[in-house]
Amino acid sequence: MDNWQSAWVESNGINIHYHRTGGPGPILLLIHGFTDNGLCWSRVARQLEANYDMLMLDSRGHGLSGKPEKGYSGNDLAADVAGVVEALNLGPVMILGHSVGALTAVTVAAKYPELLCGLMLEDPIWRNKEKDASKKSAAMTKAIRQQIVIQQQLSAQQIEASGRENYPTWDPEEFPAWVQAKQQVSPDVAETLSFLIGNWQEVATAIQCPTLLITGDPGKDVVVSPAIVAEAQLIIPQMQHVNLAHAGHNIRRESFQPYLSAVSQFMDSLIAI
Repeated sequence: MDNWQSAWVESNGINIHYHRTGGPGPILLLIHGFTDNGLCWSRVARQLEANYDMLMLDSRGHGLSGKPEKGYSGNDLAADVAGVVEALNLGPVMILGHSVGALTAVTVAAKYPELLCGLMLEDPIWRNKEKDASKKSAAMTKAIRQQIVIQQQLSAQQIEASGRENYPTWDPEEFPAWVQAKQQVSPDVAETLSFLIGNWQEVATAIQCPTLLITGDPGKDVVVSPAIVAEAQLIIPQMQHVNLAHAGHNIRRESFQPYLSAVSQFMDSLIAI
């Protein structure tokens, strides 16, 4: 990590911060989940940096990136990523996203297909639209904003203690970046949740590149259900699916080695093409 580059690039009207490992390539761009930051991928990056040039973005409102009051739709987040790829002259790249970051990755693949050669999704926020979804989303957005504000009144030690209690199976290596991310995130990112109202099929239909979907245990706090997996396989015929049965929503943090194997095998298959 000491030799990783830390820098900013202007994209879509704001400064996006990233860490870059500078490996021999190919390039793997990583998009973190809601209230995380780019360094939350550190454990994965350390395992893969010998063979890949890994770019860990701080999404807008997160980490050290710009924190505008507005502009947190899926299209905004995707335009940020596309701007980074273009500004750094990277493309086409492989993209791996988690949760909301996986939604961003899907939108990049749909709107900017020329920038991707492969797409990997860790439990994306794929839900079918519910009744009164907009009303529920507004209430959730308000609640999450308040939750972020309250959490940021705690010390780093208190945030870490809460994290260790809630996620007892996580490797200790996960917590430093996770705690830092909770301190850095802007409450305005809660606006993102107002856009998660269940139109994932429309965006997924436009995916053209090889895709890997990684899911966890339906009995835990995962988002993607077996029914959604089946629907996605019809929408994205080239999609591969790996289920890691003992993991919840934070799949890589709860089933690290199987997750790493699935990602590595998929990327190896892309390189062999």
